[in-house]
Amino acid sequence: MDRFTITSTVFDAPQNGHKIAAKIYTPRREASDPGRGHVLTLLLVHAAGFHKEIWEPTLETLPLDSTQIYDIKAESRNEQTPRLHECEAYNNTNGYVSAVLRSAPTSNHYLGRWYINRIVAIDIFNHGDSFALNQSKLDRKLIARDLADVSRRVRSDSMLVGVGHSLGASIILTAQIVNPGLFDAIFAVEPILAPNPNFKQTFDHILKSRTVWKSERYATKHVIDHPFYATWDPRSHKVYLRYGLSPTEGPTAETQDGHTMTPAQALKPNCHSRDEFETYVGGWNECVWAIEHLREIICPTRFLTGQLSSVCPNPLFTKAYASSCFLSDARVAKGLGHLIVMESPETTAHQMGIFLDDILVVTNGLRMRSLI
Repeated sequence: MDRFTITSTVFDAPQNGHKIAAKIYTPRREASDPGRGHVLTLLLVHAAGFHKEIWEPTLETLPLDSTQIYDIKAESRNEQTPRLHECEAYNNTNGYVSAVLRSAPTSNHYLGRWYINRIVAIDIFNHGDSFALNQSKLDRKLIARDLADVSRRVRSDSMLVGVGHSLGASIILTAQIVNPGLFDAIFAVEPILAPNPNFKQTFDHILKSRTVWKSERYATKHVIDHPFYATWDPRSHKVYLRYGLSPTEGPTAETQDGHTMTPAQALKPNCHSRDEFETYVGGWNECVWAIEHLREIICPTRFLTGQLSSVCPNPLFTKAYASSCFLSDARVAKGLGHLIVMESPETTAHQMGIFLDDILVVTNGLRMRSLI
């Protein structure tokens, strides 16, 4: 992560009384060419069961300004880049919207230039470093209030782009519905929006997942050998293990196979499996509510889904997402599943960069519009 100066902080979220741990990634001058142009701040929200650092492999190749986007667009046409997965586009079917966007004023010479001045990645209140700071029941709208509090603190004078994966994407969309104008643009990766009455059965396996490991070596072996993690990029394995585990509390801890260990040896995830499970089981009504209100989101919104996803089955869901918001479209990453961010950081970074470049800042009081 030599491209960034990284600082850790904790934000107050007064609506819920929470403390939200975060890392701020500020591009080093040698890694970016700000020049003149529009300033962007990115707010990243992770999936359930993970943490803010899971984005770091993506940040390694994310374009940090508009001059770098041309490099990745050229790279995508290079057949010698196997880490990049081809993405199929689904456009918004609202022809009137497309026509309005294409006629947007472009008198500003620097209209298409942009640079990222900082990236803020947060831990949801009961995940990662936020886990030890809060005690509260998991609820999407509750988390959306946390996100709104943090968003207002990081916006400053820049345009704010919300980037989320799975639960994180759903929270960003919910926060935008409840707080119109909170974000100037949204990049939603595999949001959990599809109402599914079989959620409980689908995710029962989470409760059976291992909650304590004898040591870091055992935890690493478990992740490397387990089929769930088999499609991940090795860098995702590394950051998941490095930042996702902490020593157990109490004088002793017992593993699922009956071994007793001291806290110095035993490690546990920073998100309990029960919290992760309840995220999905409790999401039924909230999914229905969010889907009914997606049309209220008027900022540029791009959905990225995985062709092999079991959470957002394609292409029907992706086609629906493409026209679900006023200014939305969608992309399907071929050969990838629900965990796109962990499976292919390069593809995630590539698609994020293209989306940022597609955002058009216009005059006459309008904020941001997407070239759909």
